[in-house]
Amino acid sequence: MSKTTPARLIMSNVWANWVPDPATMADLVDAWVNSSGLNGCGLQIPWSAIEWKEGEFQWKWLDERLDIIAGAGLRCHLRLATQNHRPGWVGSELMRDSSGRIATGYDWTMLSFADPKTGECVSRALGAIAAHVQERYAGLDPHPVACILPQFSGMAESEYWHDMFTDFSEVAQADFRTWLGARFESIDELNARWGSSHGDWSQVSLQGAHPWDFQCYRTWRLAELIRQCAGAVHAAGVPMAVQFGSIWDGLSSFRCTQDVCALLEPVDWIVVDDAPHYDHLMSMDYLRGHARDKVWGNEVDGAGCVTYETGLAQAVESLERGTHFIFAANWNAKAHRDPAYNFWPAAMEEAGRPRPEHRPARAILLSLATIYHKEPLREIKDLFYDLWLKLSEGGANPVDIITDTVVLRRPEWLDQYSDGLFMPASQVWMSQPLFDALRRCPVPVYGESDVVGSLDEYGAARSTSASWHRMPEEQ
Repeated sequence: MSKTTPARLIMSNVWANWVPDPATMADLVDAWVNSSGLNGCGLQIPWSAIEWKEGEFQWKWLDERLDIIAGAGLRCHLRLATQNHRPGWVGSELMRDSSGRIATGYDWTMLSFADPKTGECVSRALGAIAAHVQERYAGLDPHPVACILPQFSGMAESEYWHDMFTDFSEVAQADFRTWLGARFESIDELNARWGSSHGDWSQVSLQGAHPWDFQCYRTWRLAELIRQCAGAVHAAGVPMAVQFGSIWDGLSSFRCTQDVCALLEPVDWIVVDDAPHYDHLMSMDYLRGHARDKVWGNEVDGAGCVTYETGLAQAVESLERGTHFIFAANWNAKAHRDPAYNFWPAAMEEAGRPRPEHRPARAILLSLATIYHKEPLREIKDLFYDLWLKLSEGGANPVDIITDTVVLRRPEWLDQYSDGLFMPASQVWMSQPLFDALRRCPVPVYGESDVVGSLDEYGAARSTSASWHRMPEEQ
C-alpha cells in the first residue's frame, strides 16, 4: 500500500452519476483518453448494486465498468454511495435535524455516524470492494484503483450534511452523553464549564451543547467512522481516501471538516472540493499544512460557473502550491463535450511539469476553539486572511496554515517552522492543551495582538498570560 503517487493525476470525477450501463462507461472512457488525455477517473458505486443481501456481494456491475477503465490504462478513484443508493436491508438510524425530523434533501438521507450498524455495514462493504479489486487486478502495474472512499453525503463527500447541523438522532444523543461522561467527572463540572444548570446527564442534549464540545464530539465521531472504514480498506492493501466539500469555507462548521488533521490520520488520500472563484493559493496552503504526509488534491467544482479560463487557473494555481492531483467535477456524464471543460489537456501539460516541494518556514496557527466559536456561514478564512496576505506577500510565497491537532499530535512537524508560528488577532479562544503546548514550542510563537489566547475553549478568561512574542514589524 503506497501513500505516494508516482505521477500527478488529472481525474475526471463523474460527480452525480453512477454510469448506468457499460456502453456509457466505454463512451466516457474513450472521450477521457482520446479527447481529453486524462490519466484518471472517478467512479461512484451504488451500494445496492453490489450488496443486494447483507454480506452477499455481486460484482458484475463493478467489474463491467472497471474492466473498461483498467483496459484504457486509467487509474480510478472509487466511491461507495451510502445515501440515495444504499440497500433496503440497511437498518442503521438515520441522521435527524435539530427538530428531530429525518434530515432529507436532494432525494437522499444519511446514516447516523453514531449508530454502530453504520460503521459495521459501510466498512464491511468498503473492505469487500478493496479485496475484490485487489485480487482481480493484481497483475496490473500500476493498479487501476488508486484509492477507495466512503461517500456519506449526497454531494459525494465523506462528511456530515453540508448546509445544516446534524446529527440529532436518539442514538447520537446517547453517544454524545457517553462521550461527555468520559470527559467530565460529574454533571456539576459540565455545568460549570458550560454555564448550564442540568440536573442530571439525561437532560443534556446536542441541541443545548456548548459549541466547543458540540464540534469536538462531531469531529471525534466522524473520525472514528473514517478510522473504521480505513482499517477495512487497508486490510486488503488498498489506499483509503476521503473527500471534503471544504475545510475552510462558510459551510465547514456544518460539514465538521475544521479539524482536518484529526480526520486525516488514518487515511492516505484527501481531495477537497473547491471552485474556480476560491483563492486556491491560500486554500492549498491550508490543505498542505494539515496533509503533508498524505496524497492530496483539489477538485475543480464549477457547476454553472466554470469556464476554460477559470478551470485552468484553478488547476494551475493548485499545482503550483504542491497538490498531487486535480479532479474535475463534471456534474453530468456528458460534460466531456462541454467546451468549458476543454482545459483538461492544458492542465495535463501543467501537471507534467516538475515542481519543487514546498516546505515553508512559517505557519499561521489558528485555534480550533476560535473556529468553533465563530458564527455558522462565516468563512474560517475571515479569521486569518489578512495575516496570510501579509506573511505570503500577497500569495507569492507559500505559508502553511495549521490548527491545534498539528501542534498536539504532530509536534515533529513544528521544527520546519524556524521563522515561527503566527497567530492572528482574531484568535481570542484557545484550548488549554494548545495553550500549554505553545509555551513549550520549539520555535518562536508570535501573536498579532495581546488578546490572542486570552480566553479558554469555554470562553472563560485566563488568569495567566502566555506573553507571546509580538509580531515582527518587518513581517
